[in-house]
Amino acid sequence: MSALNVVYTPVEELDSSVDLENFGSSSSYMDVTPTRPIKKRQKRESGCFKSFCACVGVTVTLTFITFLLMSSAGYYMFKQEFRQCFDSEHFDYELVEFPMNTVHTIDFSLVNGLVVIYEKEDIDNLQVHLGASARSENLLQQVSLELLEVDGKVSVISQTPNFDFTTCQYVSVVVYLPLDHEAISVTGDVQLGVVDIGALTVGGFEDIDMDINLGYASVYGVNAQSIALKTKLGLVEASDSTSDSVHLEAGVGGVYSVDNTVADLTSKVEIGSSWIEDTTVTSTLKSGVHYGYNYLLRPQMYSNLEENTSIDISVDTFYGKAVVVADRYVTSEVNLINVVGTQYIDGEGAVEEDGYRFVNDDTVNGGKILVTTDYGTLHYDFMDYVEEL
Repeated sequence: MSALNVVYTPVEELDSSVDLENFGSSSSYMDVTPTRPIKKRQKRESGCFKSFCACVGVTVTLTFITFLLMSSAGYYMFKQEFRQCFDSEHFDYELVEFPMNTVHTIDFSLVNGLVVIYEKEDIDNLQVHLGASARSENLLQQVSLELLEVDGKVSVISQTPNFDFTTCQYVSVVVYLPLDHEAISVTGDVQLGVVDIGALTVGGFEDIDMDINLGYASVYGVNAQSIALKTKLGLVEASDSTSDSVHLEAGVGGVYSVDNTVADLTSKVEIGSSWIEDTTVTSTLKSGVHYGYNYLLRPQMYSNLEENTSIDISVDTFYGKAVVVADRYVTSEVNLINVVGTQYIDGEGAVEEDGYRFVNDDTVNGGKILVTTDYGTLHYDFMDYVEEL
């Protein structure tokens, strides 16, 4: 049996200069921190973020392109529908003439359509142009348009269904008057459509009374004894006209009056706005708005000095904003009543009181202005038109 030899090797003493406590943290020794897996994770996260951004960009681009294509297709379809309705090849036309001295009234009763009354040069008789249009010939045959004349009253009657883009059934009535025509009356109602009455000269009208259920009615440049335009939903407008009485009324919509000369003017709006500008008044002016905006800008007031009368102007707003700009030198008295809200007076700014009164002793026959606002803002300016209003 061989003997087991055990050899002992002496261990040298460690250098005392070596700091054992900082051995692991010293930069001169091997760093065992696992840096490579962290770098891989960072690269993987950066790649995911770039992929997410790319997906979002592609999605947004495709969505925009799809929206653009759909909008273009919708616009093209609407354009085609519009052209087929209002520039249809299926239409009827007829011209009827009347000697001018035989007609004193033109009355309209239309479900939907266009009514135009103009003055025209180089004609001697009253001309009535009747037109009907539809999407197809069968639908056109269903359009009813009649013209009757009894004792100087011309009646235009149409019983077409309500307008829609599936049938495109509508009528148009264009009336031309000679420049030297005698005064006539224009009356009637249109359920859905446009009424436009204008004059090139001071040719007179007796009475203008049109009622539009849904649409737009305009009178300009005419001289009439009375003008009445009413709509339930839409806009009515009178401009550059002279009349003893003007009545403008809108249920939901607007009333616009500018450069008119009237004795009595009434504007009534339930929901919307009333805009009266540069209107000459010789007797009374009443503007009432239930909900919305009520503007009266630069009214011209001329009363009869011999009769020692004044002009009464009232601007009444239940809920909304009232703005009045008037010349103090043609105003004899101003009364402002603002129940709940804020009132602004030219030169004084906001006034806390709910009332305001101004008396001009130098103007005896001027206008008396009463502005009442139940809830909202009242702004009165004695100067000329201010842009910020």
